[in-house]
Amino acid sequence: GLLRPQGGSVRLEGRDLAALPRQQIARRIAVAPQGAALPGAFTGWEVALAGRTPHLRPLAQPGERDRAVARRALD
Repeated sequence: GLLRPQGGSVRLEGRDLAALPRQQIARRIAVAPQGAALPGAFTGWEVALAGRTPHLRPLAQPGERDRAVARRALD
């Protein structure tokens, strides 16, 4: 979503990306910036756990399953 195609389309799992809701896209792909785009106050654990946000209900806190997924990602 950061760049728009100049022509054609971008597909995710065979579906046009422009037709998918943002939450569905966020559940399948993510961006981990390599520069200083994140404030230094975040730990690696907090960034990994934030990757679970699209899988949570609105205002829900991460549960044990979310922490397990984040641990596996960091491993």
